Amino acid sequence: MGDWKISSPAPRYAVDTWGPYFDAMSPPRRARAWICWKISSTGVNIARRLWDQREYLRRTYESVHGTDLAAWPSQHPGVVLDAVLWVAHAACLRCHRFDDTGHSMTRLDELAEAVDLARSHEVSDGTFRDRATRVVTDAFESDTPQDDS
Repeated sequence: MGDWKISSPAPRYAVDTWGPYFDAMSPPRRARAWICWKISSTGVNIARRLWDQREYLRRTYESVHGTDLAAWPSQHPGVVLDAVLWVAHAACLRCHRFDDTGHSMTRLDELAEAVDLARSHEVSDGTFRDRATRVVTDAFESDTPQDDS
C-alpha cells in the first residue's frame, strides 16, 4: 500500500478552472501513497469532466444571453452537473460554487435536492453557500480527516 503521505491539492495552474472542483471533492488528507496517486489521477479526471460540462453549459447560456455578465438575467445561474455517472452536483455558471457531496441521480428526492441547491444559490444572487459547499480556498489544516486505508 505504500507509506503514509498527505494528498496534494489541485495544481496552481488550475485555480481558475477545474482546480476548485478537485479541491472541494478531494481536500488534502493523510492517506497511503497509492490512495494519493489514485486521487491525483481519477480525481483530476472527474473534476475536469465536471468543469468541462460546466463550461459547455456556460457557453450555451452565453449564446442566449450574451457574454456581458452584467446583462445576464441571473448573475449566478445555477446548474446541475451530471457528467459523472449516477451523481449530480449543483454548481454555478459564474462563480466556482460547487456542491462537493453530490446527489444520487437514481433517487428523485436527491436529484431534486441538487436542483434546489443550484436554484437557492441562483435566487440569492450568489450569497447562498449551503452546508455541502466547502470554501475551496482555505489552506490545509491539521485537523484534516484521516484515511485509514
